[in-house]
Amino acid sequence: MEKRSKGILGNRVVNKIKFLGHASIYIETSKVSIVTDPWFSKTGAFLHSWFQYPDNTEIDFSWVQALDYVCISHEHQDHCDIEFLKTIPESARIVIPQYHDNYLYNLLKANLPNKVIQVKNREKLVMEDVVYTPIKQSVPGWNDCALLFDTPMGTIGDINDMKLTEEDLIFIDENFDIDYLFIQYSGASWYPSVYSNYDDNEKTKLAKKKTYNKFRNVLNIYERLNPKYIVPCAGPPCFLDEKWFYLNSIKDNSFPDQSIFYNFFIKNYDEFRIIIPIPGDIIDSNSHTVNYINLAHPAFTDKKAYLEQYKGKRKDIINSKLEKLQNFDSSLLTKCHDYFIPLMESSQFLTKKINDRIVLRTEYENIIVDFEHKLTYCMASPTSYAIPPFYTLKLESKYLNMIFDRTLTWEELLLSLRIEMSRTPDKYNEFLIVFLKFANSDYYKYYEKHYHKTQRTDTFELETNGKKYKVQKYCPHALGDLSKGSVVDGNIICPVHSWAFSLKNGNCINHNSKIFIENIQ
Repeated sequence: MEKRSKGILGNRVVNKIKFLGHASIYIETSKVSIVTDPWFSKTGAFLHSWFQYPDNTEIDFSWVQALDYVCISHEHQDHCDIEFLKTIPESARIVIPQYHDNYLYNLLKANLPNKVIQVKNREKLVMEDVVYTPIKQSVPGWNDCALLFDTPMGTIGDINDMKLTEEDLIFIDENFDIDYLFIQYSGASWYPSVYSNYDDNEKTKLAKKKTYNKFRNVLNIYERLNPKYIVPCAGPPCFLDEKWFYLNSIKDNSFPDQSIFYNFFIKNYDEFRIIIPIPGDIIDSNSHTVNYINLAHPAFTDKKAYLEQYKGKRKDIINSKLEKLQNFDSSLLTKCHDYFIPLMESSQFLTKKINDRIVLRTEYENIIVDFEHKLTYCMASPTSYAIPPFYTLKLESKYLNMIFDRTLTWEELLLSLRIEMSRTPDKYNEFLIVFLKFANSDYYKYYEKHYHKTQRTDTFELETNGKKYKVQKYCPHALGDLSKGSVVDGNIICPVHSWAFSLKNGNCINHNSKIFIENIQ
């Protein structure tokens, strides 16, 4: 693809780019109006645990009835607000990436009368005087996508939650000159919050490390793509349920706000290259000049009071929604068997890779899911295990029943934080998480093909501390290019998610994984 220069779409009337909060951007030209990843719900997301920060539910919505397109990157509720989408004109078209599975497409078609357009990876869709290009997540384990827009106002790179591989970065760099880089900088996962085997000090330590690694990865992308401006967005969520409200006030948690990233950024780069918007702000080349005004917003300067007021506005909504969830006080063993056994049988690969037991602990029973023997059964007490299961998931029976009825996904439950987990040994097991997150035989086959691809033999030479090594080039987790990583304390660190592999034996020091490493000098 020939690299486009800025302005190739012509000198048309410049209208606006507006930040609508979280990961939502509004693009309006003289010919078309587009919104991305809408999330405006007052009921929150993920079992009413996540809420937008700052609040974006009372901004100007006068643009909705003239909307031409909605571009959605992926199915997460903080990017795909079904209740909002029910308010858009029936004539508005919804544009999504063409994923391997049809989950997002089916979700939209089941709820909306609008036309849904699926666009293949890296192919262009012309929307009048705006050109849209999706860069689909190439690594199984996530359905996600970066959205690129060539507009009369400049090129927008909407990276949102996307995990960019080296190949993605090369493609974007070669084909786009980005003016405004919208990118997630804040955590968006359940780790380490749901892990009960960590005390508060350990959770703080892990969260602090995770945040630093996330910030560094964002800066790496910024350096590679060299946009005119970076706009940190797509987070953080805030937590307004009383149970999780304390997470907002922890100094070093997994969900830093924009002001924290701003202070980190300006230690390394020109402060005029970063834009900190408030929901409803116009984004243009002058936006950085009002950073000092936006950073004085109560959401950043008086966070505790702002959140207390916000919680008060949502308390009744949260309680009402949770009370409507039906309790389930009968045994779920039969449903568990009917859910897990067909999935195990559909993927011998994942079942053998897991090859262990997990326990599902509800307030009524302890159900063992045995991947080694393809069995499910109940145990009277978790203390009766001769050898403890390697993962323990503690959750209310009503949520487990929703999982088995497929009205709730494991990922939605995990993101809600309404579950506790522990693991023995304390090693992340990607095979189990993939098995739970997708619960789909077709996707399991897709993942298996990807796994074998990660075992490819590409290597590079690494010289450090007077020694030379032949090292597997791509990280098995998300195909991060290890040749662009760093060496710290005898480990090579992946630049994408900071997985650390020992130079002695290739073992990952914090996850259940391994790479090829050979000492050649």
